[in-house]
Amino acid sequence: MARRNLTHIGNYRLVREIGRGGMGTVYEAEHQRVKNRVAIKVLHPEYAKDSQIVARFRQEPMAANLTRHAGITHVFESDVLPDGTPYLVMEFLDGQSLRQRLRKARGGLPELQVVRFARQLADALGAAHGKKIIHRDIKPENIMLVRDDAVPGGERAKVLDFGIAVVAEDASLSISQSNTQIKTSPFASLLGTAIYMAPEQCLESGRAVVDEKTDVYGLGIVIYESLCGQAPFVAPEMVSVMHKHISEPPPPLSLLRADVRPELEALVMRMLAKSGSERPAMREVSSQLQAIELAAVDPVAGFSVPPPEPAKTRSLWALAVLVAVVLLGGTLYYVGRDKAGTVSWRIDSQPAGAEIVNTAGEVIGKTPYRHGPKRDVGKLAVLVRLPGYLPETVTLDYEHDTQQLVTLRQKPPATQ
Repeated sequence: MARRNLTHIGNYRLVREIGRGGMGTVYEAEHQRVKNRVAIKVLHPEYAKDSQIVARFRQEPMAANLTRHAGITHVFESDVLPDGTPYLVMEFLDGQSLRQRLRKARGGLPELQVVRFARQLADALGAAHGKKIIHRDIKPENIMLVRDDAVPGGERAKVLDFGIAVVAEDASLSISQSNTQIKTSPFASLLGTAIYMAPEQCLESGRAVVDEKTDVYGLGIVIYESLCGQAPFVAPEMVSVMHKHISEPPPPLSLLRADVRPELEALVMRMLAKSGSERPAMREVSSQLQAIELAAVDPVAGFSVPPPEPAKTRSLWALAVLVAVVLLGGTLYYVGRDKAGTVSWRIDSQPAGAEIVNTAGEVIGKTPYRHGPKRDVGKLAVLVRLPGYLPETVTLDYEHDTQQLVTLRQKPPATQ
């Protein structure tokens, strides 16, 4: 792989090489006039004459920019060098890759940190799926961690490299085809990284059908590795790893990390189901991770009954509420009448008789569970558990009716 001796590209002065991958080299660069920093990705010269690779490379800005999400790296422009080699000018990210973070951590990252990063990634990928874009190569190398004081924890995980993403044409899909299935080309089936490839990517070489559940599987592998310090399937040869994806169940997370939350383990194991139809949608992944994060940060958040207040402060609160009511007057009437009444919570499970457990560990009922709390703001995360089955998390909404059927899956023999 020949190295280029580039100093300038277009209006940009190259500062340094910051990365080199299978398809291209990435440079930090500075605009010669306005002085803003960018990252420029240049395709390797040996691939510049391959029409399929060039097409994939030029597809990246479309795939990345269609979503316009804070968790996806923005591409500013696409052009070619004088010799015809294409390049991309992208948002410069001053941080480190998840791979670099994992190498330093070795045994895995703090659970709350993993949950936060995973939720951010699920949000970004869910937005991409909403635009019928499937990444297909979710791995720690394609995830950057950058400082962002606007998010909990002060860091944001951002998705990189949509170079092998599948972009579905709206005209080729019916409106009702919400699962965004696309048949890929033989070239596309060779792309991806074996450790993070879904079974459907490994199984149908040259005839693979991928959808958004393929990204769910890849993110599940990333969460697993981030928690345990190792991926669930490892072998010396790529074909052996692919065979494990197809035929072997992943070792339970709790065998490698005993302190993992049961609801987090249950979610990850669902994400790693062999069949895409058994995996949750990315939006559900995001919602459940949000509930887990809420429970980790504040175990009593979302409770319908607030903790008792000290006697000295109750009268002050009562006075403050009374003053607010008097001042707001008619406004509270119009706002309040929309919030009046109750909401309906219904949880059923297969099998029935599962316990409903709140974030304090208290059993508040069994399935079929019915409750009608007063309409309010906020949400309550509960665990649906039954001996011999993997627990599932359900988020109950105080503003809207919630009705959910939970199909519990039996624990693997080693975990019973």
